Amino acid sequence: MSNNENQSDTGYKSRNTSRPDGRTNEKPYECHVCGNRFCQKWTLRRHMGKAHTDDKPFKCDECGQQFIHSFILKNHKKTHILSPVKCDVCNKMFSSSQALDAHFRIHTGDEPYTCAECGKGFNDCSSYNRHTRTHTGEKPYICHVCGKGFSDNSHFHRHMRIHTGEKHYKCDVCGKEFGRNSSCLRHMRTHTGDEPYKCDICGKGFSDKSNFHKHRSHVCN
Repeated sequence: MSNNENQSDTGYKSRNTSRPDGRTNEKPYECHVCGNRFCQKWTLRRHMGKAHTDDKPFKCDECGQQFIHSFILKNHKKTHILSPVKCDVCNKMFSSSQALDAHFRIHTGDEPYTCAECGKGFNDCSSYNRHTRTHTGEKPYICHVCGKGFSDNSHFHRHMRIHTGEKHYKCDVCGKEFGRNSSCLRHMRTHTGDEPYKCDICGKGFSDKSNFHKHRSHVCN
């Protein structure tokens, strides 16, 4: 290996194109979601945490859609000005008649996409594609930190919070924060005393599903 090349910790070579100030123009770390490239791994992680997250604080007043950045919301609002079309059932707005047609299947129950393996029907293409991966085992969403693969984009984003440390869900009672909504809801039951899992044999209640299953396996089996 030449002096101008080095092996990165991701397992591939990157050429050292140093600038006069000692820094490099090389950007070996690529975001597999949007294709942006970064010089350092931590900047890629920061990008993944901010750009590709389920947190969407910017909401459109016209149709209710939410976005991760204000400039995306700004561009979206133009669709209402250019060619707005409205659903007669729920009054939701769409940028085109094609988008409205796809949405309207929710109301009609039409399912034009059918799985060739099991025959299950879907009203939109994205749900159909997501389902077919359960048969093929395809996992197109790969974590750049640990290499774990996911078939569903939302599961991938949820996993990324483990690495970024982001916690979007907060307990209204004590302020404790959680990375997953299910963890926050489970924690809330410690305040409310809610026990939704009931043993049909002895009647004992549980706030946590895993504890309920342990009880059924070892006590009332």
